[in-house]
Amino acid sequence: MKFILYLLVAALLSACSDYSYTPTAKTETPKEPSRTLTREAAKAAIMAKYHYPLRMYNEVGKSYLISSNTNGFGVTVDLGTKYEDVKGMLDFFQAKGLITLKEETRIDSGQTAYGTTVRTWNIMNVILTPQGEKYHLNDSNGMYRVVVWQRNILAVTGIVENDQILQAAAEYTVGNDMITPFGEYYDYKGKVEALSQQFVRFDDGWRAR
Repeated sequence: MKFILYLLVAALLSACSDYSYTPTAKTETPKEPSRTLTREAAKAAIMAKYHYPLRMYNEVGKSYLISSNTNGFGVTVDLGTKYEDVKGMLDFFQAKGLITLKEETRIDSGQTAYGTTVRTWNIMNVILTPQGEKYHLNDSNGMYRVVVWQRNILAVTGIVENDQILQAAAEYTVGNDMITPFGEYYDYKGKVEALSQQFVRFDDGWRAR
C-alpha cells in the first residue's frame, strides 16, 4: 500500500514539473487623444509646422565706394551703397573683432575719339576675421551673409477652443535669442511679435492648419 502511494505522489510531481506557466499578455487600451489643446502641444505643433528655431541673417557688403573721379571725357556712374552710409555699422563690427577694413584705389582708363578717359574709384574692402567667419553663412551677389540671431517661440500665451466646430486658436509670441556679435548692432534685435495659429481636432488629435 505504501508503495502504491509513493508511485501516485511521484506521478503527480512529474506531471507538475512538465507544466510551464505562460502569463497572458496584457492588452493595453489605446490612449484616447486629448480633447483639450494644451499650451505644450500647441507650441510643439507650431514649431514643427514653421521649423522653429529659425537661423536669421543679415548681409554685409564685401566692398563699399568711398569716392570716385573721372578725368577726361565721359562720366562715372556710382552704383551700390556708399561707405559713408554704413561707416557706423562697419566701425562697430571692426571694434568687435569681426572684420578688418582695407582701402583700395581702382583705376580704369579707356580711349575714345575725343581722347583718354581715366576713372578712379576709392573702395573700402571688408574682410571677415576668423572671429567673424564663425557666423559666416554664405555669400550672395558680393555680400557676406552673417548670422545675427535665432528666431524662436517665446511662449504660447493663450488658447481659445470651439467645441462645436472642433477648432481652436492659439496665441503665441516670437522673439530673438542666441544673438551673435553681428546681431548686437541692430536695434530691432529685441523685437517681439504676437501671432496666432489655427488648429483643427481630428480623431488622432490636434493639427495646426
